[in-house]
Amino acid sequence: MKFLLLVWRCGVIERFGLLRNTLVSLGNQAKLALHPRSEGPVEFHGERIKDKLSSKMLGEFSPDYIILWNGDLPKDGIVTRLAAKNNIPIIYVEMGWFPQEKTIYFDFRGVNASSEIRDLKLKNISPYQKRKLHMLLQKYHK
Repeated sequence: MKFLLLVWRCGVIERFGLLRNTLVSLGNQAKLALHPRSEGPVEFHGERIKDKLSSKMLGEFSPDYIILWNGDLPKDGIVTRLAAKNNIPIIYVEMGWFPQEKTIYFDFRGVNASSEIRDLKLKNISPYQKRKLHMLLQKYHK
């Protein structure tokens, strides 16, 4: 598989750089490129990223997926329109939960209120499960 990961200055370069390295170690092709919001090149462990997302780049690299942080940030619409025009699915990424700063999650539809999990039909939990959840939440908030 071929992945294009979009980064920007003061953005997700560290997370996406590590993700790119992991994808490559698993036998995929993965490229870091500048998101349209980037105000200039970025560096990841001495590697200078200066190629900006464009139709030409998409045609030359021909990714199977674009990996995009959040999807609701400034200039993300440029990315989603280019992806749609070139029939390239987007994998959206956002900070996870527990602990938020050390985890991420992936979604094909979006993140937060736009994510696939929003439409999950959850079943009711038992009174025992409610008590256990309440205790966990109390512990978490402390």
